[in-house]
Amino acid sequence: MRAAAAHRTARRAANRAAETAHDPDGDEVEGTSAGAKTESLAHAARHVEFVRWLLRTYGAGALSSGSGVLDVAGGRGAVAFELQCRNNVSATLLEPREVTLTYRQKKLLRKQPAGSLGVYTHVRGVLDAAFAASEEVYLHMCVYMYRSIHQ
Repeated sequence: MRAAAAHRTARRAANRAAETAHDPDGDEVEGTSAGAKTESLAHAARHVEFVRWLLRTYGAGALSSGSGVLDVAGGRGAVAFELQCRNNVSATLLEPREVTLTYRQKKLLRKQPAGSLGVYTHVRGVLDAAFAASEEVYLHMCVYMYRSIHQ
């Protein structure tokens, strides 16, 4: 009986270690089985894996050239946040919905050293004719052209 309990305890510890390895923030998903929890954590960290792939494939220098990365229809801005706030690659999020930072993201921003890029630029808009003609797009294009010329 004690051997079975020890085996169960060891298996639970291994599952917790595997879950933590897949979740960069250490968040737990409540009310799910161990297998579903691990799958949910891996799904929640997909933006981290995508940014790692971008950095391995293209490099931070190429991604930072010009005015940086444009994240079109980026949802909650996880990729833009990961690029700019954790990897120091300039990013702009183009998303029509309002985006709010999570508690963990705000906490990370408070801990960043002076001179860091800070939070990404969020442009609220839809890619249609009215948006293309808007003053906001004009201003961003001016900034893009200025940065491209002066680098």
